[in-house]
Amino acid sequence: MVLHNAGAISYSLYGERSLATALLDTALAPGWVGVQLFFVLSGFLITGILLDTAGRRGYFRSFYLRRTFRIFPVYYVLLVFAFLVVPLVRPDATWIEGPRADQLWYWLYLSNWRPLLDHPPGAMSHLLSLAVEEQFYLVWPLVVLLAGRRFPWVVGFVLLASPASRLAMLAAGWELESLYYFTNSRADSLAVGALLALAARRERWWTLGLRAAPYLLGVTSVGLIAIVLATRGFVQENALVLVVGQTLIAIWFAVLMQLSLRPAGSWQSRMARELERPWLRAFGKYSYAIYVFHVPLSQPFVPYVVERIGVVSTPAHLTVTFVWIAVNLALSTALAIASWRLLEAPMNRLKDRVSPRPGTA
Repeated sequence: MVLHNAGAISYSLYGERSLATALLDTALAPGWVGVQLFFVLSGFLITGILLDTAGRRGYFRSFYLRRTFRIFPVYYVLLVFAFLVVPLVRPDATWIEGPRADQLWYWLYLSNWRPLLDHPPGAMSHLLSLAVEEQFYLVWPLVVLLAGRRFPWVVGFVLLASPASRLAMLAAGWELESLYYFTNSRADSLAVGALLALAARRERWWTLGLRAAPYLLGVTSVGLIAIVLATRGFVQENALVLVVGQTLIAIWFAVLMQLSLRPAGSWQSRMARELERPWLRAFGKYSYAIYVFHVPLSQPFVPYVVERIGVVSTPAHLTVTFVWIAVNLALSTALAIASWRLLEAPMNRLKDRVSPRPGTA
């Protein structure tokens, strides 16, 4: 997502693009699929937790309290800063004007439905995925509990209904952003993760999945390559990418996840070992705060950079873009590390004391 936003910023900085800048933007554009991976992971992890604790005492209380302690602090710290502190310190900060006018949608985790107001996503657009996630947290525990043995059918229905709803919205003339932001539009990636969580708890399903994995990986890879060639990239502002590509990339991620969870071959074992590297685990620990902070951190600097760059050569365009990616990632990571030590880690310890998972001491 940092790379994807860097691509958008580079375009806003340079306006008319040279071939080199256009190629760079094309390379950075698929950065949005990181959110798709996040949804697949979330569907897998959250569904697994719910399946393992369904029916136990404190099922709802434990889940909602633990999610609250983990998710709310960083999110609401950002909202307080953006909507209350920034206007006091910088009344002329134009980047926050649009989101601040509709801030109730952000406070209630409904910002992904803000396009219904015919308002553009603006500088806080990355929070739309967190709104989708929170709405998933809100309803999924009840779905798991009420569905019982019919839960696999529910997951299958969601997996099919989500791309169908995107196609229906496209046919009805809805804006393309609706196919990306609305909760129903992203539900298939969550359902793919949920299906993997179900398979992980049913040995026969898992074995069938492993047998099908090479074919699924091949079919989805061919489909994704065809879309990239047809659309000259994998940008989220394309109807084919949004209707078909979202589902294909979610399945592709899920297949790789299954192959890495219980490696059955040498290349799968190598992939699993690579994913266990300490720096990747550390990045995973800080990734939530990096994601939350990276866009607001970039906004105050954009006018400053635009004013001083002026009209420069293509090499300078590329240099500034790469420097900006590095600076933004470094600042976001530093702030995320501070957030973890001062806020998230203490909240996690409090979470475990106040609300241990059902069935645990």
